[in-house]
Amino acid sequence: MIIEYFFYKDTLEGYQSLKGLLEKKDDAFAFYNRNLTPLIPVASGVESNIYCMELTEQEQLLDTLMDRIRKKYRDDDLSPEVALENRKPYPASKPFYQIKEEMERCPLYQSVFRIMPKGGLLHVHAASALSSEEFFKFLVDYDREHPSEVGYQDADAFAIFVLREDWSDLEGRISFKNGTLLYKHLLIENGISVEKAVPLCSFIDDTGRIKKELKTLLAFEQDFDLKESMFIWEEFNMRFSRTDSLLEHVDFYREYLRRFFEECKRDNIQYVELRSGFANFITVAQPDTNSKKSSQYKLNGLQSVYTNCYHWRNHFYYKEMNLRINYNQPEFLEYIREIAQQVGIGVRVILNVRRDLNPERVQDRNKIIERLDAAIKYHNGLLPEQKDYSDFVIGFDFVSEEDRGRATSEYKDFIYGTSTQQGISEKPRIQLIDFYLHDGESHDMYHHNIIDASIISKYRIGHGFQMYRYIELVNNINFLETSEHYQKIVNSFMPILEVCPISNQLLRYYPDLRAHPVCELMKRGVQCVIANDDPQIFGNGGLSYDFWMAYMGFGLNLKAIKRLVYNSLIAENQNKLEKNPDFDRKWGEFVQTAVENLSRIKG
Repeated sequence: MIIEYFFYKDTLEGYQSLKGLLEKKDDAFAFYNRNLTPLIPVASGVESNIYCMELTEQEQLLDTLMDRIRKKYRDDDLSPEVALENRKPYPASKPFYQIKEEMERCPLYQSVFRIMPKGGLLHVHAASALSSEEFFKFLVDYDREHPSEVGYQDADAFAIFVLREDWSDLEGRISFKNGTLLYKHLLIENGISVEKAVPLCSFIDDTGRIKKELKTLLAFEQDFDLKESMFIWEEFNMRFSRTDSLLEHVDFYREYLRRFFEECKRDNIQYVELRSGFANFITVAQPDTNSKKSSQYKLNGLQSVYTNCYHWRNHFYYKEMNLRINYNQPEFLEYIREIAQQVGIGVRVILNVRRDLNPERVQDRNKIIERLDAAIKYHNGLLPEQKDYSDFVIGFDFVSEEDRGRATSEYKDFIYGTSTQQGISEKPRIQLIDFYLHDGESHDMYHHNIIDASIISKYRIGHGFQMYRYIELVNNINFLETSEHYQKIVNSFMPILEVCPISNQLLRYYPDLRAHPVCELMKRGVQCVIANDDPQIFGNGGLSYDFWMAYMGFGLNLKAIKRLVYNSLIAENQNKLEKNPDFDRKWGEFVQTAVENLSRIKG
């Protein structure tokens, strides 16, 4: 058992209360008691190589060829034989946006990771899922299809405009940052003059690409000075705020999803789990141009007041919309499922709210309850229309910055409590839906969120690298080796960690990825997967970039890379050990092709 010292009182009491409650009612506690049921069950007589990370001769050859290329980068950085003026910094010590082009020329990227079957992308946010490169292409295409002329008179036209400077109304109630992308109806509503907002086409150069002037406002593609890097999360959140209004138009949203899923498929990703908020879409009616405060718009057939307000609260830059969300008609889920099916990629959704919501504030408390209970309805098939989302909406999460957000323990009443909504079981919510918590994305020694997450999250934890501070957590992981030709690693306490290398680097947690603790955690038995987090802001579309950075920065070998990939298959199947002959075949073909590609390289 883990030492009780690491639990502060409320968490331990909540855990013990939950244990007693579940043991009395049914055997559901088996999912949560890591000492009775391992996270990844070991079925007797299983003849699966899903945890067989012993490499074949061909894989060993590929491992050697890959390491030879990596060693060349290391020699360029450290070798005393290389003249000082010719030394090159090791790639993992430089920001991703500085080495992206160099990475794309590297044989390890083009001939190995780009063609490698990735399994699942299990940690990506819907509002920033499409890579910045593809997002900029999409904006250009959309602008051409919807001409952004200042004289456009059609009130239903959704031409995109860009603010050239910060703007706020006379009352200071509504404000937008420089670089915010807005549809025309929002300009009309707020009375923003053409001098302050210009058509998107003004930011498209002669080659048909978005100019750097706008790129740096929407994505991390430049070096930040000391002041900016101290407040990197403000820079991060402002990039969300500059683009999120675009996703409120259903046509834009659907095409955005299509391009994201197509990007994943091109990168050999077979399955995606989206972290998503609760979306509704604005259908523009004639705006009331006489009103300076708000206008009436149709929302899913309902009439609602739409106030597009950005403001600071508790140091968070976020959007507050007074919208009546119809939880019985979750159109956004239909669109996600529909587009993924059309593209031919598997998808599930983890719904979320921001972790800056204050449980003591009535409005915020109601918002949490509404969204969490809605997710439970979707997951348990309780919608009146009989639409089945039971295997589609798989869990719930609290997202955004951890250091200045609410502690996970502040939400324990919602997680362990019961719903008062009619039709929902009286069981604790934690028995009705799984939690995939964003926790341990911090260096704060006073945070206990990773401990809470290890108790609450049955399958996975988002990020979780702070686990290195809690060695007693790690020491509870057991290794069981059989005499067979495969090894089953049984994690008897901790969920799988969703590791996001480039995100961790660009948010300044590990500027030099060689200092990242994930490799040592993996050696101790902590299971991980690789994910990209927010590619629209970081520019790391797909998983190839993050695998390259993990290989170069974490010091992994091919055996570890293979385990990371196969762990995503385990996670996709809700931690069931199952054979996947089709994926095994693809992996074997990849190894053969990669060996042939690298064998042609001389030196």
